Amino acid sequence: LTNFTNLNATAKNGVIFLEDVTGAGPADFSVVVENNFGDAGFTVVRESTTFFSDLPSTAPHKMIVKVEGSPETSVDDYYVKFLADGETTIGDMKEGSWVEVPRPGVATDYDAATLPHILVRQPNGSFVYTDANGVTPAGGTIDTSVDWASFKFTPRETGDDLTNPPPSFIGQEITDISFFKNRLVVTSGENVSLSEVGFFFNFFRTTVTQLLDSSVIDVGVGGTVVSKLDRAVPFSDRLMLFSERSQFSLAGESILSPLTVSVTNVTDFDVDTSAAPVASGTSLFFPFKRGSFTGFQEYFKASSAATDIQFDANEITSQVPTYITGSTRKIAASTHENLVAVLAGSNTELYLYKYFNTRQQRMQSAWFKFEFTNVTLLNIEFVGTSLFLLVNRNSKTYIERIDLQTGLTDEGSTYVTTLDRRVHYAQSGGTTGVTRASADTVTTTYHLTGLQFPTVSTAASEGVTQAVTSTGDRLTVNSATWDGSKTIVVVQGEIPATTKVFFGEPYTMTYEF
Repeated sequence: LTNFTNLNATAKNGVIFLEDVTGAGPADFSVVVENNFGDAGFTVVRESTTFFSDLPSTAPHKMIVKVEGSPETSVDDYYVKFLADGETTIGDMKEGSWVEVPRPGVATDYDAATLPHILVRQPNGSFVYTDANGVTPAGGTIDTSVDWASFKFTPRETGDDLTNPPPSFIGQEITDISFFKNRLVVTSGENVSLSEVGFFFNFFRTTVTQLLDSSVIDVGVGGTVVSKLDRAVPFSDRLMLFSERSQFSLAGESILSPLTVSVTNVTDFDVDTSAAPVASGTSLFFPFKRGSFTGFQEYFKASSAATDIQFDANEITSQVPTYITGSTRKIAASTHENLVAVLAGSNTELYLYKYFNTRQQRMQSAWFKFEFTNVTLLNIEFVGTSLFLLVNRNSKTYIERIDLQTGLTDEGSTYVTTLDRRVHYAQSGGTTGVTRASADTVTTTYHLTGLQFPTVSTAASEGVTQAVTSTGDRLTVNSATWDGSKTIVVVQGEIPATTKVFFGEPYTMTYEF
């Protein structure tokens, strides 16, 4: 030993541990071992070692050692910490095991406030929106039976910025989030990051000693021009990446892993990335800007060769180039009815594209739209053959549904009674809800709980709020008033309680060849 002032030696199970006992630390010290076995009878571990096999099974609890591997490079370096068996205190000499840890001093955690947040449905049906930081949110309505600790972006547990760098979206704006082959996908800049398989909150390698097939994937698209990735959409057994000028295909070979992943520039179409492209069957629909209007392309696989898959696109708005106004906000598609729904620049218009294919050919197609009044369209999504709309009416937010099923009829009828916002509610005021204002005036009152129709206190409500029986009889509406929780509709005549009555607002339908 040289310069060994203030060093203390502890021996156990053939291991000698030297440590500074003052806390101030010696200036430096060195250890040289000599013995009769060609200096091979002992191994010295001083902060680092070349081989993991040189580490003893007895060591101070939580001691950290760097395993250097090849001296010519740092990419195979890693750090291990000794964990003694059983409960113990730091520095106690015991038997135990060595586990991988991050390099001391390297940043390991995220700023959860800048990462994607989570919307959690609790067992009682309520929803909680919060950071993905693993902390139980504060508040009296929080369900503590939810495993909030599992909703956390996993910190770095091995390596350093060279061997286990942070995901590329750290320090950059996240442009899209998707899901592909059991991995969470995040795009930012020219890179796409895929989480560990099955662990959607982990974007760090779990070990740097080997590259696992399930490890995270983080690749850039490259190329001679800058291609900022805005959208990532699973399509045709690959992940399609969209920038405003180019489209890229991310795929693996037999499996998707860090060793087999590849990104290929497949096409160069102009894309309006303000809305995510939507896959429907063997097609992928995406918008593009045409001045103050929007056009649409139908993207498809032009070749099915295993080694040379090619893509192409056809414009589906060539016959109506100035039909869709403004920029696209949301696209939804239904394979049941071959429908594509589009929210564009107007908050009161919903565009739809209906097509009919046979023998892989487009036989017929048409664009049409629904125009709404006194409403703001916020979002759309297909569930089966029903299109659900998130709308704002009268400063209130509603989820409404449009059934677009072909051949749809009302129960017990051969047709559909067509009213906007159509509902059916039971009568109020006992079993019949009948009120006799005089011997000659009989009315029936209905309470439409939670639904606000235009308030009209006279027969002028005719044409604003309508009531139609299931047999097609149109009732005369005397008034429709909102009391803060329900719309009270008064119709003329004594309507039997067994009569099914539809309520809604009339609308106009036009057809143009």
